[in-house]
Amino acid sequence: MGYYIGTMPAFLSDQLSLAGLPPWLQNYLHTMAFIAIVYAAFLLIERLRPVEPTNWSSVWLNIRLALVLQAVIMVLGVWVLPPLLKAAGVVIPGGTGLIKTASYTQQSLLFVAYLLVYDFLYYWLHRALHRSDALWTIHKLHHTETQVNVTTTLRVHWLEEVLKLIFIILPVSLLFDSPPAAAGWLAGILGLWLFFVHANMRISFGPLSWLMVSPATHRIHHSLDPVLSNRNFAVIFPIWDVIFGTYVHPTKDNWPRTGVTGETAPGFWRANVAPLSEMAELATRRKQTQ
Repeated sequence: MGYYIGTMPAFLSDQLSLAGLPPWLQNYLHTMAFIAIVYAAFLLIERLRPVEPTNWSSVWLNIRLALVLQAVIMVLGVWVLPPLLKAAGVVIPGGTGLIKTASYTQQSLLFVAYLLVYDFLYYWLHRALHRSDALWTIHKLHHTETQVNVTTTLRVHWLEEVLKLIFIILPVSLLFDSPPAAAGWLAGILGLWLFFVHANMRISFGPLSWLMVSPATHRIHHSLDPVLSNRNFAVIFPIWDVIFGTYVHPTKDNWPRTGVTGETAPGFWRANVAPLSEMAELATRRKQTQ
């Protein structure tokens, strides 16, 4: 998700440049400032029609996790993704960005196609994160939130971003060649949409819920009921869930409790290291049973 969080206005960038900060640090501070503004705005808006009271201790954990997550994303985006794209451009005939655009009409079509492909790839990665025991140890952190709210969006283990880089960001970067302006719109809209679907608000699209994911649709995915939490994997277009048989339509006034049965919210340190130790334990048990 984090690759599509936008940056702050140019005036803030200028001020940070005067401070003599390196570009990578400026970008990190821009991103965190943007996230702070979005969090503050949504947390205020969530008070209008909340599903439940906000758990502020959980919000504080999520903010600290976002700091770590964005640092990892910065490293991946600045020092890992460009060399991978360069290497791929040498191997792939015609280079990267196979689908190119010129006119505004083409850019609009590209925008929709990009989101569809992104969500298609995310659907299958997300489904794998739930179905694989090893991958679930990574993704579980996101689901231990018992009061889903805007800050839950970035309650994500940093290893998950490595998987997204490999299975989502790299493929769509190879496939689409979008101008900087179009890429900026994609980043801003997709980032804000991800914050929106996690909002602690009683918002449903009713009979049109199968067209676009709403907070009601995504809350089903965060349900404490393991049957429901293995449904509604898409985060933009539920059509992928409809096609592949994992869609559950939200019903009126049904706002399920969220979390993971038998799991409690971890502390900051355990949230970061637990997946590593749990994957090591899984590997040990598998060796012992062979």
